[in-house]
Amino acid sequence: MPRTRQSSSDAGAPAVAVPLTPPPVLVVGFSGKREIPDPARVAAGIDAALEWILRATGSAAGGRPLVALSAVAEGADTLFAEAVLARGIPWRLILPFPPADFFAAFASPAARERAEKLAARAGSIEFPETAPDGLPVRPLDPDPDEKRCTDAAHARCGVRLVDAADMLVIVTDGAPARGPGGSSEILQNARARGKPCVVIHRDTGEIEFPPTTGTDHRH
Repeated sequence: MPRTRQSSSDAGAPAVAVPLTPPPVLVVGFSGKREIPDPARVAAGIDAALEWILRATGSAAGGRPLVALSAVAEGADTLFAEAVLARGIPWRLILPFPPADFFAAFASPAARERAEKLAARAGSIEFPETAPDGLPVRPLDPDPDEKRCTDAAHARCGVRLVDAADMLVIVTDGAPARGPGGSSEILQNARARGKPCVVIHRDTGEIEFPPTTGTDHRH
């Protein structure tokens, strides 16, 4: 039974129940393509998706607060991180490798600097210290199994993302998955588990919203 509180000036008035804990957050996961031919179009799609989520979930009217969860790879990830931070939405960073290894893989110094600045603003950073076999996660070491270990790390990160998210925003090019943990695989996994997904088509800007009244909404 919830505890109640009554002010001295309201003596004799009915007691009002006061929640002891804040409402649970709604975790919005994100996955997207690295190659973004038109960043402005995709950024606009991400902003429209966030606006729809805020309204559809009631968060804009004081409902469950949103928390965003994503990686910060070059491309759509950075656009998503910038969008949620611009709206004041708390952002949690999830990585397939320890940060030093993750950022060392960036080919572009400018993209790496942009991602590292965003990572410094994350509310938390989740990454694995070890693989399931207990060995250190060292995907960049020169090793014959480097690609296998890297693919496995990306796949595990994708699974963790879907596990943690209540709903997802996905930027896709519509092509089948080209590698473990990619946006197409994450979208397939999320839908198989019944998690609502807002899908942004990278090349057209079309947005598919999950059904709210029994029919899809496409913009």
